[in-house]
Amino acid sequence: LVHWFVGRQENREEGHTRGCKDTHTFPSVISRSRIVMNEEKAKNVEEATQHLLTPPEVPFKVGQWVSWKPHLKCTILPKAGRPALVVDVLSEPVLWTEPDKPVHKAEITNNFRVPVDIGLAVKSSNSGFVVYYFDSRRFEAVDISKLSTHIQGKCGLLHGLVDLYNAPLDFEVGDLVVWKDHLKNATVPEEGHVAGVVELHPKGTITSTKDNIYMTGFRESRDLALLLWPGQDLEVFHLDPHRFRKHSE
Repeated sequence: LVHWFVGRQENREEGHTRGCKDTHTFPSVISRSRIVMNEEKAKNVEEATQHLLTPPEVPFKVGQWVSWKPHLKCTILPKAGRPALVVDVLSEPVLWTEPDKPVHKAEITNNFRVPVDIGLAVKSSNSGFVVYYFDSRRFEAVDISKLSTHIQGKCGLLHGLVDLYNAPLDFEVGDLVVWKDHLKNATVPEEGHVAGVVELHPKGTITSTKDNIYMTGFRESRDLALLLWPGQDLEVFHLDPHRFRKHSE
């Protein structure tokens, strides 16, 4: 491009018409750039296709660290280069069809029939963690010991939160409970406010009815029924019991 502009200036000064002929150089440069870009995109698509069609050598398991395969990142979280912790592996994938949309519209979205089969914990903005479900073929195992000290530290914090979540419940029906530190994921009860346990079911008895695979709450436990005071009246809410602990005076 520099040579093209310089050439035009020289032609004007010399009074020649050669600069007019050289005006075709600029489009040709763009055309060559487009060809190079298209070839690069095609190469990336080919590589991504092979990555997507290649399953992990060993099936993922709970407690394992994974990260996006090259070119296969499709959501904001997990962030590129940031490992996520496997917290759930489905025996059969769930095919999402966006039930909130008419079928003819759902079929043309990038989420139609996405086979989600793995739940990953990622750090949330409030210093806690959230779980999202994905197509496991988009991920690969990662050895966090080979990553930077900064990333290892963040992984350690996330693992600690997941361990806190998985700790045995220390309450029963009739007890008062509060949110565990950094595990609040609902508007009620407010941080530090107590709630009364009126129902407590075995794990997995009740799960969230949310069917959006890309929203937090998909497949989340609702085994705990709490009586609390969000406004003027006492109300009952079903929440995840593992995010609460027994209230101590």
